[in-house]
Amino acid sequence: MKKTSFLFLSLIPALVACNSIVEIDYRKPFVREGQKTDVAEEMVIKAQIEATDTKTSLDGVSVLWTTGDQVKIFNASNPSGVVYTLSEGAGTTQATFSGSALSGEGPFYAVYPASSATGLSGESVSVVLPQTQILTKNSFGNGANLAIAKVDGVTDVFSFKNALGAVSFSLNADPSMKGVRIQTRGTEALSGSGTLTLGTDTPALTMDPVTSLESQVVSLEGSAQTGPFYMMLPPGALTGGFLVEFRNADDMAMVKSAKSTPDNEIKRNEILAMPSFDFTEQIKGAFLDQTSFGYFGNIGTSGLLDAFAFDKVTCQYAVNTDVGTSRYVRLQSLPLGKYYAIGTPYVLDLGTTYDDVSVESVAGATYTAPATSTYRVIRKSDNAAWMVSSDMQKGIILLLED
Repeated sequence: MKKTSFLFLSLIPALVACNSIVEIDYRKPFVREGQKTDVAEEMVIKAQIEATDTKTSLDGVSVLWTTGDQVKIFNASNPSGVVYTLSEGAGTTQATFSGSALSGEGPFYAVYPASSATGLSGESVSVVLPQTQILTKNSFGNGANLAIAKVDGVTDVFSFKNALGAVSFSLNADPSMKGVRIQTRGTEALSGSGTLTLGTDTPALTMDPVTSLESQVVSLEGSAQTGPFYMMLPPGALTGGFLVEFRNADDMAMVKSAKSTPDNEIKRNEILAMPSFDFTEQIKGAFLDQTSFGYFGNIGTSGLLDAFAFDKVTCQYAVNTDVGTSRYVRLQSLPLGKYYAIGTPYVLDLGTTYDDVSVESVAGATYTAPATSTYRVIRKSDNAAWMVSSDMQKGIILLLED
């Protein structure tokens, strides 16, 4: 499903719903009398998206079916679901989907996109929200707009309801961007598994409890292009604050943060439009992409990245933690003639600035005594924290282990 739209400058009241009027017919292959066939009966769904109502939808929006779109339909007899694929009507509001005929009785549940739905249990559909969505100019990515419908019989009207909300970003002067990444500072999941139900009229999405920080991250990725950009997220997200990274076509990143406030809550079927801003290059993308811990110089706009990252062949390291109080990591390489000792507080919260980060180093014949500096945590994973100095020139990736 594809969405195209104009530029929006403020909080917009609702996101277009992919409501569909559905007609069902059955098509059987032609079989001569006495001839046997193993071809399964086919069911054809004709879907029409409701016309845009500017009182509840985005002005100037057209929601169109796209080649390759799929929905998955479930009932008690088909708990794993049956996939229906668009066969006619790409680029229009009316389309035909076809798939194997469904057995059993209703109720029937339909989920778009089919790839997000994994199974039916009682009245709940298990779903998985991807961590990566497609970066798309002036739109949310194809397949990102999770929606559900429920009917008692297959000849009833399937009215799809949006399960997610969106946050949008607009950059002044239209720089060419290739990525946007959000990580929440709260406790909620932004991606991963959950369950989706549909009451009388409103879907409810319940995300599974967070067991990994990876589920608290969502990224927009794709070819470099100008915005604005839209990211689909679960309702209730972002009230605890978040950090967002923007990366341009030159692989330079900018990090912005949003405070904890109810005003930043993602609401179902609505778009939270962030104020437009100027993009300023701050950090090399190569630093953010590092997969090993260490100390990094020239992470900002000038010079070449000076990376001293742990390598199990040439480096040694030691870790000492005082749980609840402090962390200490010593990293050294005799072949490279480098040594770094880094001390930080034990708790390193995303988005928080710490004034008591200590760095001691030896590089060749140059020894630098321990000195306390200010660093901010701009990214976290389950086992590491990315920290940048106040002048955005030095970076630390700290291994988080006890």
